[in-house]
Amino acid sequence: MLQLLRGAGVAGLAAMPARAGILLRPLLPVPREQLLAYLRRRAIPWTEDPSNADEAFDRNYLRLRVLPLLRTRWPALGVTLGRSAGLAAEAQDLLVEAADAQLCPAWDGTGLRVSVLRRLGAAQRRNALRRWFDLQRIPMPDQRRLQEIAGPLLQARHDAQPRVHWDGGEVRRHGDRLYAAEGSAVTAASVPVASGKGHPGSVAVRAWAWRRNRRLVLSDGAWLELRADRHGGLLGSALPDRLQVAFRSLDGRVAGLTGGRQLKRLLQSPDLPPWRRGAVPLLYANGRLIAVGDYWQAPDVRAAPGAALGGRDPGRLRLRWLAAGR
Repeated sequence: MLQLLRGAGVAGLAAMPARAGILLRPLLPVPREQLLAYLRRRAIPWTEDPSNADEAFDRNYLRLRVLPLLRTRWPALGVTLGRSAGLAAEAQDLLVEAADAQLCPAWDGTGLRVSVLRRLGAAQRRNALRRWFDLQRIPMPDQRRLQEIAGPLLQARHDAQPRVHWDGGEVRRHGDRLYAAEGSAVTAASVPVASGKGHPGSVAVRAWAWRRNRRLVLSDGAWLELRADRHGGLLGSALPDRLQVAFRSLDGRVAGLTGGRQLKRLLQSPDLPPWRRGAVPLLYANGRLIAVGDYWQAPDVRAAPGAALGGRDPGRLRLRWLAAGR
């Protein structure tokens, strides 16, 4: 009933589930009076939450004031409301199944293909987007913002980069892809991590002694890893003991290191939205660019077919970059 007064949809009207993942509520269908009678018969003490009596909370006001009045007219109120909640839960299960089927062809890496979503009806788009947010554990936007995402944002021209933000989440579009993140994580990737001395406005260079520490944790919570892999694309013997990791700043510079047109072209990949380009780690060997995230490696450090591990030679290596939201 509280969800109904708040204007909730089917998921809200389905009420609290008896099981949500590993969270179980086995006593949910048992009436309060039955629980109290059981405890009293067995002289089992219980703790009463003092906030339960505070009518400043909407839930308590309904429980203490409104429901007793309604029960004088409709004594079976608890049963009938429970039945309605059960029917809403069934309808929600069907909506989830439909959304999963519609999202399947739209998934494209970490985003959704706008062209696929556009082929859905307006109600189907909103249902699919709700499911998408739920799967990514992103707080649900209000109805107005959800309609804005499902309508104007998806219908914007191809070269536009519209954005919808709400408390706890954000959606952006880049070309044919839709991206979402919790809070402001979508845009956080474009902010430089630190300033390098002598290079105002650029990002500091980090040294990486990769032979001692195969994994480097970056300041944004992402990490780089070089690990032995017979199918890896890098040749360990072609790498110096110490590498440098840098990021492209908002003005396009890389802490005084080289990059130029090649780097600009690599970062303009359609798979990489503009607001994430500043988060792509750039790997350098003696000041020379040898890798852009795990998107590209320089030809002279790539492992030749058949290179094998042996002795102290690290042989073939696989470079992995795990970034937030990726």
